[in-house]
Amino acid sequence: MKKTLLFAFLIASQLVSAQYYISELVVSPPNSSSVFNDYTDTPLVKDFEYAVDDTLEYFEFRGTPGATIPADVYFIAVDGDDENPGRIQDAVELGGLTFGSNGILVIVSNLTFDTGSLDSDGTTDIAGVKITNPYAADLAGSSASVETLEFVGTPFWKDEGDGKFELDKFDNVSSIRGYDGSIIDQSATYMIIQTPADEGNPDGEEIDSDGNGILDGLAMNWTIYDAVTILDDDDSVEFAYSEMIFIEEPDVTMPLGVTLTYDPALTPTVILLNQYPQYVARQGTSTGNAASIDGVHNDDWMAGRVNSRSWPDWKFSSTGTRNFPTAELTGNSLSDFSGLTIGEVNIDFRPAASVDDIFSSKVSVYPNPATNSVKITSSVEINTLEVYNLLGKRIIRTSNVNNDLDVSSLSKGIYILKLTSGNSVATKRIVKK
Repeated sequence: MKKTLLFAFLIASQLVSAQYYISELVVSPPNSSSVFNDYTDTPLVKDFEYAVDDTLEYFEFRGTPGATIPADVYFIAVDGDDENPGRIQDAVELGGLTFGSNGILVIVSNLTFDTGSLDSDGTTDIAGVKITNPYAADLAGSSASVETLEFVGTPFWKDEGDGKFELDKFDNVSSIRGYDGSIIDQSATYMIIQTPADEGNPDGEEIDSDGNGILDGLAMNWTIYDAVTILDDDDSVEFAYSEMIFIEEPDVTMPLGVTLTYDPALTPTVILLNQYPQYVARQGTSTGNAASIDGVHNDDWMAGRVNSRSWPDWKFSSTGTRNFPTAELTGNSLSDFSGLTIGEVNIDFRPAASVDDIFSSKVSVYPNPATNSVKITSSVEINTLEVYNLLGKRIIRTSNVNNDLDVSSLSKGIYILKLTSGNSVATKRIVKK
């Protein structure tokens, strides 16, 4: 236990003093639509539906302007599904790359059809045709350093009927910097790490050998600079390995529900969305992992579900519960916020402190995590107290508020404490261990 707590402390301290941050990720771009398109700008290739991630994914990192990243630094994706929890599914080498004058580094990719590639008709030779990533024009106007990876692969076509074909996948894709154009998505923790010099690329390694949500093995010797988790609800157990977790609301049709597993010593921020987000980014130049329950005030991160065919000016879902912050992102596109953020420092939703924020600042809850009880102190009168689980079910409600809240009967996990004072509402996240 002492080793676990020490490791958790080291992770927290490394994140605070980090030199490299995840700035913006599109790891799961929407890749299906009823609209069939030809993204190669050549009459050689018939119109098709683009149903693959290749050339659409977008990785953006933030660091010291002009600085070069040392060797043995990687951007990794750690599996969060219950079949292979803790397995590194991708590890992209960042060593040797340099941040632009605005402190931003971007990785995008193009893909050229390899020798032997045929169009969906099976007869037309389309070798040499190139699919260019859609971010190029916006990146050209930024001050970011852009690493464009040039992949080669063979297209695989799926017959959709009525003369329509879907570009379903690419075969024999080359690998550059440990990346093949399509990173694991939907359930993964994304990290920037530095490994010991003699370790090499950690792709494929297990770093949660006992499946308890706590990093072990090789990870004990890493420097972890930054991390964020995106989880869906497709498995009965979902694993997270960061202090910032975005998770899809559990599917009520699953007989056992979904169990979120993580290292409780990290006390992560957990945000539930109606669907898992395809876009996550740090707000402004933030460095922490704080986020309010309403998704409006004092947030370090933003995340959203984005619409098909809206790249690179991503259009966010009109369903508010699929976005965070909800009100700001819903129905808007990135250009609605003072221009595109692609290749630039991100937008920042930090409005002036509200009445609720002021009330919340006057409330303290401790210890947290708690075993049997938590103490609640406030310089203003609290009228009601409610406790909700992460499914939104109210567990406790009382108007007889005193300094101690008994949590001994609660199961281990994360709960939302809602306090009211007149018309003001404060929410606090508490962890029962």
